[in-house]
Amino acid sequence: TEIDFGAVAVGSEASRPLAVQSLGGAAARLRLVGGGGGLAPPFWGPLLLKEEMVVEPGGRLDVELRCAPLVAGAWSRTLVLHTNVGSPRPPEMTSSAAGGELGGDTFLVHLACRGEEASVVDLDPFSGVVLTDPRGAARVLPSVPAVWESQVIDPEGEEANVTAALGWDGDMDPHGCWAYPTWMAGHIALVRRGGCTFQQKARRAQEAGCVGLVIYDSAEQTVLRLMGAEDESSMPWLPTFMVPQAEGVAILEHLRAGILLQASLIRRPVMIVSGSAGSEARGRVRLRNAGGAPFR
Repeated sequence: TEIDFGAVAVGSEASRPLAVQSLGGAAARLRLVGGGGGLAPPFWGPLLLKEEMVVEPGGRLDVELRCAPLVAGAWSRTLVLHTNVGSPRPPEMTSSAAGGELGGDTFLVHLACRGEEASVVDLDPFSGVVLTDPRGAARVLPSVPAVWESQVIDPEGEEANVTAALGWDGDMDPHGCWAYPTWMAGHIALVRRGGCTFQQKARRAQEAGCVGLVIYDSAEQTVLRLMGAEDESSMPWLPTFMVPQAEGVAILEHLRAGILLQASLIRRPVMIVSGSAGSEARGRVRLRNAGGAPFR
């Protein structure tokens, strides 16, 4: 019989059952012993107790064997299962309580186990835009940060770096490259990608007193992963993110219709909370396994 525990993370354990069933008319007696000096770590099981086990006629016994590696490596071990099966002696005479053999057939159980370094999971803080509609429902938008993000958002501060109403300067300057009207102060500006650099857009919004900037992509598919800056010596302090074109167009349609939308620009892990039984909540997190074993 082969029992392969597979890869087991260091510091954890895996168990496998060894099933023994009695099909005869008398009780089956059995005893597990470790070959070559007994069972040794990382393998564990009842055989360490060297107790005789009895399976009544028609019964079944599940013997739990475990592999619990403390270091990385590969191990194998062969166990010997002594039984009274096939013994010419009566069942009551085959007891090994005194340390003798059971006098019946023996079976070999081969164990194998690999210890691997435990998996390590890094949960990257979420950075981006959380949109809130007039009903109070929040939705996380796929977001691309600006290179100056780490300078303007305090990771130890409140969850939301800034929360404010979204504002749009009409169709006269959809790219946000020129001076904003005064009423945009205190808003998170919504502009379209293109016309000028990301840094210039952020500067115009910053000069107008905006508290944040959301840029929606001019292309259907967003492939950019980080918005850069042409002058790193004069970074904006304004939180700035880019969202996909479809998301930006949908926001724009609401603003044109006079529907108030609020957004939060954050750099904290997202909590995904379902509002009531049977409802659905969605969010986005990024997981990275920095360890040596699979993460499941």
